[in-house]
Order: sequence, then C-alpha cells, then structure tokens
Amino acid sequence: MAQPWHSISLACVSIIFACCSFYFYRDSQLFLTVATETEGTVIELKENKNGLFTPVIAYIDNTENKRFFRPSFASKPPRYSIGQKLTILFVPHSPENIKIKDYDSLWSNSVDFGFFSILSMSLSILLWLYRFEFYALAGYPELAGPNKSLNTAPQSGARTGRLRRPAG
Repeated sequence: MAQPWHSISLACVSIIFACCSFYFYRDSQLFLTVATETEGTVIELKENKNGLFTPVIAYIDNTENKRFFRPSFASKPPRYSIGQKLTILFVPHSPENIKIKDYDSLWSNSVDFGFFSILSMSLSILLWLYRFEFYALAGYPELAGPNKSLNTAPQSGARTGRLRRPAG
C-alpha cells in the first residue's frame, strides 16, 4: 500500500507555518515589553516607481531628538494622510527598532501564518482521511484500497432499489 506522502508533506508545511506564526507572535510580545510609546506625525508621502506610497513619520525620541521613520510597507491609495497623528513604538536603546502601533505592524504576520497553518493542516487531514477516494478519482484503482472503484453503476441483474407497482 502506498504511503500518503502528499498529506504528510502538507502536515510538515503546516508545522513550519505554525512555528513561523509563533515566532512572529513571540517577537511582537517581546517588542511590546521593551518598547516606548510616543506620538508621530506623517510629514510626507513618498511615491515609489510602482505608484505605491510610503509614509515618512516624524517623532520625538526619549532623548528629545527629532527622528524620522519610514516603514517598510507601501500602499495605494496611501494608508495615512499628511498631518495624521500615529502612535509609534520604539526601543530606546535601539532606535532602528521601531513600529507603528497597529494591527498590521504588530500582529498580521503571526495571524497570517497561523491561518495558513490551520488551512494546510486541515487539508492534510482531509487528504489523509479521504486518500483512497482521491486515489480512485485520480485513476489509481490499485492504490484505492478494497471496494473503492469508480464504477458505481449496478451490476447486471442486481436490484436497483426501485419498487414496482403491481399491474392492474
């Protein structure tokens, strides 16, 4: 009997996604424990060659220095407008470690990888449970196991389950 390598492989991918989800979750949790919160203002919207906009955000750090931050994401239409106030999180001893306090910056990676982990594990389980039916549908009756063929028509002379009305 052939092994269900497709479902085993998909389960391994699911475990990798779950590990990535946990890593991003833990990274955000650790960042929040050491980060300092301040207010930032969008001072400019930079447009890249693809027509996507990235905000440039000015904020005051804990040493009262004015700093500028340009997030790594870009969007069209722009997600923020010039003059908009944002909550910024930064690590005081590591000024390059900075994030906007919103769902996308803190949690979207963790949630996305978690979703794909659940999706791929669900598919893996379905493939494993219904592997014999999938083999039969794919044209491999020798792998489909006992009594799993595509021929569902009744055999000649077999009862069809229909009741006959008596004549007359």
